[in-house]
Amino acid sequence: LPDWLVRQAQDGGFKMRSQDPEFMSLARQWFAKIGEQTKGLFWKDGGPIVGVQLDNESSDWKYLLALREAALAAGINPPTFVKTGWPTPSPGFPSDYPMLPFFSGYADSFWTKKMEEDVATPR
Repeated sequence: LPDWLVRQAQDGGFKMRSQDPEFMSLARQWFAKIGEQTKGLFWKDGGPIVGVQLDNESSDWKYLLALREAALAAGINPPTFVKTGWPTPSPGFPSDYPMLPFFSGYADSFWTKKMEEDVATPR
């Protein structure tokens, strides 16, 4: 999330990454700017964007659907929306959910400050 949104959430005392009306209002503002900046770049317009992930590792599928609707309203319209394939979605997850689960992994432990080879990692 952008720093201005995090700061407003902290100052306003509302919950981020939820369907909280204040958070969703700010998310819509953010998506509007992203929609302006990516106009014409989606696959349907001949551009390279074929998928969008709106949040990371959330099990709240209703929240992700709310983000999807906000993104579409802002002109963020890829052929595919994806979601992290984990954690398991919260109860009631519909079988026709309009987001593809996306699984991946880290190629190495890039987040460490070690400057030598990690011999414990099988090659």
